Amino acid sequence: MPPRAYAELLNLLAPPRTHPDLSYRLSEYHPGILHQIVLISTRLEEFHQPHSAETLATCLEYLCHSGIEPLLAYTQARLKFYIEKRHEGRYLYDFFPYRTNLGFVRQHAQYRTFLEFVLNLLMVGDADSRSFCFELLESILGSAGRHAEEDAFPEFDPVTYQIFTDWLNGTPEQFGVAVDVLRQIHPWNSWFGLIRQIVVRKDVRVDWNDLIASLHIGFHAGPSSQYYQSRLDLLRRHRRDDDSTAMRRFFDRAEAQLQRLIEREQESEKMEEILERTWRR
Repeated sequence: MPPRAYAELLNLLAPPRTHPDLSYRLSEYHPGILHQIVLISTRLEEFHQPHSAETLATCLEYLCHSGIEPLLAYTQARLKFYIEKRHEGRYLYDFFPYRTNLGFVRQHAQYRTFLEFVLNLLMVGDADSRSFCFELLESILGSAGRHAEEDAFPEFDPVTYQIFTDWLNGTPEQFGVAVDVLRQIHPWNSWFGLIRQIVVRKDVRVDWNDLIASLHIGFHAGPSSQYYQSRLDLLRRHRRDDDSTAMRRFFDRAEAQLQRLIEREQESEKMEEILERTWRR
């Protein structure tokens, strides 16, 4: 089915958020049909039509009212299709319509079950399935509406924070998955709180340079020296008087790295300014 025709069909059947009408009654009395129509999108290579992200999220939220199983089934089917295409030598650049926001699942009674399902996929999956899971996590944790140059994420809710706490204090494999997620996702207040738990683990090796780099690797507008300075200011705001020795070492190491980056970029920007003035003459 052409993506545009499918998007129009799904939009017709999606339960509206504002008032009941025919489409609402169809989805209410025949949820199995709606579920099968939603599952069609798991086998679309391209699904970027106007409002398709909002419509898909609305349908999945409606189907999950009585249980999280429809979202689990959707995720498994989409991942299976993605891996099939990779084996055929084809790459799907997006797993969901652009800016799909699945944040509704955070309010679901079975949210913990679903989030740990995704984290377990990260733990056992290959590079392809891990890419899928990271995009899924971003759509769940509220980053779908961010602008490309932003690197801050909405703060973790208490359930999410507790799950990451449990995994950081779990097996080495669980710990590794939680750290990998924190390299990609930066709800800064929650992030620094979880870093305080990472530094006390002595039985698992951590690539500190890589973790520190997640503080400043990202899209940004304006001079790089100003961006790195803003990261340094962020770092300093999160220092606490009661920080452990290990956490103070983390802050010192990160601060030294950012200072070097600021100095390097300031020198580079000065040279660019000199060259530009020379060229204008």
